[in-house]
Amino acid sequence: MKKSFKLFITFFLVVVPFVYPQSSNTTWLSSTYTYSKAFDVKVIDRYAYVVGWEENYYGNLFGSFSIVDIQVPSNPNLISSIFINDAYGIDIKDNYAFIAEGIAGLKIYNVANQFHPALIGQIILPGNAKDVKVVGNIAYVADEYAGLRIIDISNIQNPIEIGYFNSPGRSFDVEIRDTLAFLADLEGGLICLNISNPNNPEIIGTFPSSDTVVDIDLVDSLAYFTDGYAGVKVVNIANPSNIFLVDELHLPYWCLGIKVSGSYAYVAAWANGGLRIIDISNPESIKETGYYNTYGKSRDLDVVGSTVYIADWDVGGLTLINNDLINPIPTK
Repeated sequence: MKKSFKLFITFFLVVVPFVYPQSSNTTWLSSTYTYSKAFDVKVIDRYAYVVGWEENYYGNLFGSFSIVDIQVPSNPNLISSIFINDAYGIDIKDNYAFIAEGIAGLKIYNVANQFHPALIGQIILPGNAKDVKVVGNIAYVADEYAGLRIIDISNIQNPIEIGYFNSPGRSFDVEIRDTLAFLADLEGGLICLNISNPNNPEIIGTFPSSDTVVDIDLVDSLAYFTDGYAGVKVVNIANPSNIFLVDELHLPYWCLGIKVSGSYAYVAAWANGGLRIIDISNPESIKETGYYNTYGKSRDLDVVGSTVYIADWDVGGLTLINNDLINPIPTK
């Protein structure tokens, strides 16, 4: 029986690398394990800030906040990691990390010393914090069933809620453009709010979901968003009160995170889908042009140059993929 078990393990370790990393126009660079399953990543200069969560044996949720030195993309170095509440989204401003930590609300960490991040502020919110974007002295939090919460962070150690909008769906992502906030509200679709008065945000436009609007990125007069199993959509937001469809691409995967860089939109397509690369050089005719099936389940991502940093849920941790369409990796 012991011999059979050893043979099975050997076979599994040899076969797996050949089964999953099927790729087109992409090259795997490296992967780094994080203390919990990775859910979101933000890249600033030479560091990747990774947050995530998972469930322990007793059904309790826990999360982690990891900082990875990515100066050499082929050899990333995990320099610090701390256990936190279950974490879903992160933004960085100056020397502070703002993390959406579920029912623990918004937490603020001092990361001036990346080797020793330290909690310095927190605000409990009525919902389940899923994402955060920081602009000036205001943090905008997508708080799932509690919609958008607007937080004054001028006193970083004592953040205060100053406004909110109760959305019809479940807010999972928020992007800010000047005096406008765009909410990915799952079944509630894409929602545009006027936040010129942060104490009283007002809805000015919507675009319906076909499945669930999960993530958004904004480029000029266009919004690119993932619509769950309905794929990727491009809408014109030049007139926020009249948002209309420009093009859409159906993909046979659960499309979650999206990031636009240059002529490409990068999509985290969960299990089986991995990373999908969409050519958006003509927004009226977008098409898939590359992919990489990661070992885990691609949940979200960030992009710098030709390198894609993927929060790869399950076994992946942080995975780095090169877009060979921009910067081909020489063949040895």
